[in-house]
Amino acid sequence: MADLRQALNAARDYRASVKAALGARLVSGRIDEEQRAAHGYAWVATLVAALEAVLEWSEARGSKNDLDARIAILAFAECIGQIGGGLPMGQNEIFRPGDLGLGSAARTLFDRCADLLDVDYAATRGEVAAALAQGQWPSESLDDAEADTIREQYRRFTNAVIVPQAHGWHLANDLIPEAVIQAMADLGTFGVCIPEIYGGLGLGKLKMCIITEELSRGWIGAGSLGTRSEIAGELIGLNGTEAQKAWWLPRIASGEV
Repeated sequence: MADLRQALNAARDYRASVKAALGARLVSGRIDEEQRAAHGYAWVATLVAALEAVLEWSEARGSKNDLDARIAILAFAECIGQIGGGLPMGQNEIFRPGDLGLGSAARTLFDRCADLLDVDYAATRGEVAAALAQGQWPSESLDDAEADTIREQYRRFTNAVIVPQAHGWHLANDLIPEAVIQAMADLGTFGVCIPEIYGGLGLGKLKMCIITEELSRGWIGAGSLGTRSEIAGELIGLNGTEAQKAWWLPRIASGEV
């Protein structure tokens, strides 16, 4: 665990270097002219935040589950490798340290994480896969009864409705049937973060992520449906007029739109 804490501190320092380098460019330029660099910084900051969450999750469980420890190591190795080597921001866009003149900072990051990175990760991934195949599972509880209940509810739905049909939809290049979409709507899938006054569930982003994760475990197409509604609902909720909110949000939440 000490190696992970050291790696997190190194990643935080690298994040600060990226922010400083971006800031230096913005002294004499507009952020619109530095969108790629700003996008890269946002990705670095996001991965560092993810590592903070992984370490908190891992430390909270101690050594109760060896599988948790292996997963935490893999998460750190992958994120550190991307942050300092090449971070895929899209299918054809990679943010690299040289884009902001941070080659030296990246080398320092890797030097500080040398012990963590000097591991046979292919073997570790194999061990994790073997454990999952044997029925072992990492700790999933977020110490939030509501979140755990939502996960279980959507897991049951996914196993019963999505998994048995998904491969057939894929092979036939079919759309997800309206009956399945309606069933997802009845669960509240399309209004997770929409306020209750507009017909949504009024839950937070974490609950939305849990729902998306469980649906996507059955089929990515099912998981992505909810995120489309989430994006639309957030844009309208934050920027729409009262009339637009009253018209669109209930229809998005119900699955009508």
